[in-house]
Amino acid sequence: MIKAFVLTFIFLISTNLWGKDIYYFNSIEVNCFQNQGCERYQDRYDSLKDVEIEIEDLKELFRLSLTDDGIREFNYSIAKQDDSSILKIFIKQNPIIENIQFKANVELQNQELEKYVTFKVGSYYNKGQYETSVENLKKYLTDRGFQGIEIKMNTKEKDDGVVLDFDIFIDKILKVKRVEVVDEQGQYLFDIEKRFFGLYDEVVDELKFSLLVDQLSNEFFQEGYFNSKVEVQPKTLVGDRVVFKIKITKGNRFLFSFYGKSIFSRYDLSGFVRNEIKKNVVVLSSSELIDILKARFNERGIYGTKITFREASGKTKFKENFKTTYFYIKQGKKAKITKIDFKGNSIFSDEELLDFYYEKSSVLAGRDILDNAFLDDFKRHLRIKYLEKGYIFVEVTSPRIIMDEETFESTVSYRIRENDPAFVDKVLLNNISSTLAQSIREKITNKPETPLNVIALENDINLIEREVREAGYYFAKIVNNNKREMVQYSKNYEKASLNISFFTGKKAIFQNLIITGNIKTRNIVIAREVLLNRGDIITPKTLSDIRDRLSGLNLFSSINITPLITNEDSNDDHYHINLVINVREKDSISLVLAPGFRTDLGVKLSTELSFNNFTGMDRELSITANANQRLNFSNLDDRRRREEKRMIEYSLKTSFLEPYLFGKKIEFETSLTGSRKRFRGFDADIIGYSASLSKTFWDFFTTSLEYQLEIISQFDATEEKDRGSFRIGSITPSIALDFRNNKVNPTSGLFMALSWEFANPYFYSQKNEELTINFNRLVSRNKFYLPVTDNFSFAFSIAAGVEKNFSSELKNDGSGETKGFIPSIKVFRLDGIDTVRGYRDVEINRVESGEDISDFRIDNMAYFGVFKFEPRYLLDDTMMLALFFDAGRVYVNHFKPLDMRTSAGLSFKLLTPVGSLDFDYGAKLKRNYDNFGGRETFGRFHLSIGFF
Repeated sequence: MIKAFVLTFIFLISTNLWGKDIYYFNSIEVNCFQNQGCERYQDRYDSLKDVEIEIEDLKELFRLSLTDDGIREFNYSIAKQDDSSILKIFIKQNPIIENIQFKANVELQNQELEKYVTFKVGSYYNKGQYETSVENLKKYLTDRGFQGIEIKMNTKEKDDGVVLDFDIFIDKILKVKRVEVVDEQGQYLFDIEKRFFGLYDEVVDELKFSLLVDQLSNEFFQEGYFNSKVEVQPKTLVGDRVVFKIKITKGNRFLFSFYGKSIFSRYDLSGFVRNEIKKNVVVLSSSELIDILKARFNERGIYGTKITFREASGKTKFKENFKTTYFYIKQGKKAKITKIDFKGNSIFSDEELLDFYYEKSSVLAGRDILDNAFLDDFKRHLRIKYLEKGYIFVEVTSPRIIMDEETFESTVSYRIRENDPAFVDKVLLNNISSTLAQSIREKITNKPETPLNVIALENDINLIEREVREAGYYFAKIVNNNKREMVQYSKNYEKASLNISFFTGKKAIFQNLIITGNIKTRNIVIAREVLLNRGDIITPKTLSDIRDRLSGLNLFSSINITPLITNEDSNDDHYHINLVINVREKDSISLVLAPGFRTDLGVKLSTELSFNNFTGMDRELSITANANQRLNFSNLDDRRRREEKRMIEYSLKTSFLEPYLFGKKIEFETSLTGSRKRFRGFDADIIGYSASLSKTFWDFFTTSLEYQLEIISQFDATEEKDRGSFRIGSITPSIALDFRNNKVNPTSGLFMALSWEFANPYFYSQKNEELTINFNRLVSRNKFYLPVTDNFSFAFSIAAGVEKNFSSELKNDGSGETKGFIPSIKVFRLDGIDTVRGYRDVEINRVESGEDISDFRIDNMAYFGVFKFEPRYLLDDTMMLALFFDAGRVYVNHFKPLDMRTSAGLSFKLLTPVGSLDFDYGAKLKRNYDNFGGRETFGRFHLSIGFF
């Protein structure tokens, strides 16, 4: 491959070093002509420090370095220093494309032009892409009527990169003069030309013209001109104006009319005929069309349909020939299957085969309705069932169908000739160790002394090859990969031997890592996901795991991992592997503006500015702003609901995430928030700070520790206890087990989490003569997903919590109140993910006495419990339908799980990459009366994102 930039490789070695084969570098210096991004090369070659390396490995490593698109020139030298050496590397980088600009002597759409150049902003500048870009641009412009095109590209070097300027000169602009449409006799067709008027006096657009021609051709077919032709003739040029020419041959017109009642509409029947004609490319006879229509009825299980026809021909007022076919339909009846008979079977009983029939049946067949297509297909299923048991010469006849012409009752029979089965005699795995061979034999389906399962043979071969490669022979391959060579039968075909020979090569061990393609991302971010030490065995799973971990970073649009052997021709015991990881980075800065609506918060607007690869170290820095306006006051207490005071709620949050704290895989996240929120009995301004540490073990077990400080100023409060300011400092350890198959839209597995919040003055919670905040809050959330079929599953959610006030010393004012209580903002309420669907906030957050839990001063304990159950059916990859049953309640000083409020309803879910968008309607299973004698609503609609 010819590169567009110059690569120079100068090997300079100090005196007295030529005879040495091994080097030990105590210092490695990387110098770049441009400082930007040089640290990633320093990261790359720091791996050579303080290790012994042979000269051939060093040369191979540097040879691979030259495949990096970012390197224009590369030089290195080695200098002797006592018992070690100094490696100096000099790199001249290709500049990064900072911007692409287009200048033209006519008006062009720059955004469209950018699509046709191979240069991309943010990638390395490679002059070799120039010719392809110019060719693409010229083709694009030529198709749009521009001629005499000249394109030149100028580069402007800057400190941070290069700007590409495309100068485009267009000598002539072709516009459409007219579109001449004639018929086969050359007569002018003005009515058809009118549809092309939108092109007149516009710059030529070949694509748009072609789409209009295709649309015209399709319309003729839909109108019944099945033999019509729309031919584009050579266009003519009149000065700088283009005349398009179209010749139309309509041919005869065919019309169809249908009479008689049937399960199909006239539109359906006409569509069947047109589709069949289009498929066959010829106009079928009326008799052939009748056979097609009868087949459609048969597909729906309706037999004995009688169809007659009458044809009429004539001419239209425009002298066009037409033929109308009138079909008269007398629909038959659904044919019931009264008996399914199997003959010649011995290995499987009639009952087993009948169960198998219904297991594989179509919807019609499952209802005992005759379905010819399925009956023919079931023959294939039967053969497969026998082949899995070793009956390789089994014969299954086509189904014999006997139908009573009067009652349309049918019997179906299959005749089976089983012949003798073949058993696996032995499985020979050549050129691998006996231990590995025995381990593989235990995993495959075709084990010795079992019936030969030819259906599973392909999977067995793939498994065998995969297991050998996973044993460390990464480049192993099967030599005799022809199945006829692999499976050897005895003379009477009663026994079969699997004989598989391998070329294993040597085991592959990791030597060096080469990272290319990254511009902003530091090498260390990629290297720390590799998890390999020099000398570790490399297997396909090893590379697959590396790719999965890199994909999980969400930094790259593409990831390619290539293992290269550096010592293929040597006598070493192992292959030494250099892993080359080539990545293409995603945009690291994103701005999102999202309007929306929630049933509890009303209309809302949110925006987020994210730096997803901050400083190139996979750190995340984000600024989020949210605002909402409630459309009703149903979630407020009686006083505030009557006042109908409107207020914009908002929140501002700045957060920072460090995924590798102190170089260890420990996530550190800190955030600062400011918000104004409405609660049932008060409004509050909240300033919060949080810092958390979390670590994941074994990909499913996560632990975290969070410190949170909230300063809350509550106003417009109805109750005395909710007035004033609160300072809550707390620390929350938590653990989580996650075995879900998908963390966003799971269908199987389980998730269990437990958190315990400790808030007291030791963590800077409020403590004075009036109030001491000292409480614990324990919450458990558990979700279970049980798949039944590929599209049907059950989902369960169980959540519960308990909180207790520990500042229980009584005040000295004789009020009998404790010095501390749990602030209302921290008292359990069922909302958000704990919503019980079908209930409003003011309905579900009442305790047994009918009072809202926010009306209580919680100076002892409070509880909550929520249970949800959903049978879910996946309609397709983006939609899900579910029924649900919800139960939940909040409690003060006692917990009665059997006394929960309940509801049931229907849920429709749109599955998105960030979770499901849920449209739920829930109905209360028991409607209570409130404290004023009014009965609760029947149910409620809910809209939410990422439910459970």
